[in-house]
Amino acid sequence: MINNDAEKYLNEKYEDCNHWISYYFQYDLIRYSNSESILDIGTGTGFLPAILKQKGYAVKSLDVNPNLNPDIVGSITSIPLKDSTFDIVSAFQVLEHLEFDNFERSISEMARVSKRYVVLSLPYFCLYLGIGMLPFRSKYLDWIYIIFNKRSASLDIVNFDISIQLTFMGKVGMVSDHKWELGRKGFPKSKVESVFSSKGLKIIKSFHRQMYPYHFFYLLEKVGL
Repeated sequence: MINNDAEKYLNEKYEDCNHWISYYFQYDLIRYSNSESILDIGTGTGFLPAILKQKGYAVKSLDVNPNLNPDIVGSITSIPLKDSTFDIVSAFQVLEHLEFDNFERSISEMARVSKRYVVLSLPYFCLYLGIGMLPFRSKYLDWIYIIFNKRSASLDIVNFDISIQLTFMGKVGMVSDHKWELGRKGFPKSKVESVFSSKGLKIIKSFHRQMYPYHFFYLLEKVGL
């Protein structure tokens, strides 16, 4: 029998096509990093750890809720692990569920436990226009994405996009479970990204997810390695 906490994630909302595509991009970023050991924070459906384990990665999941059966029970603001335990630490669509006052501490903890990379996604509230092209088409248009340096983390799609932050908007229309969102009033990208740099992390890749730009991904690397 599935407990109520797990059933929250194992429903149509979290099993729809849109979320499956996000799982692909989560996996693709981890694959891109050439990491072998992963700590995934925020168990949710458990699909990503299951996929990574099937692919031969050494994966552990962490969640504050023991009813979701994570490998490690603990909070992202105080991860119960030693420094530099995993090659990469991930938290996809997790941090917006905490008050922003906890964001800096959470990023610091993720960086501490990671040997090299931190990868995450956040909800990004913005106006967005994007164009995706398949490689067999884009080879005739190399000059465009060379000039604009716009290639997605995936090797399957070349993406060109423009986004405009709506920083004048407050919480109107925001998902009820979210405490804050990237691009909304008080939370511009510059504020969020300054936290990364203050914790010794540089941005290797950042991009909107194709077909659902509300999910914004970051691949971060520890400076000085």
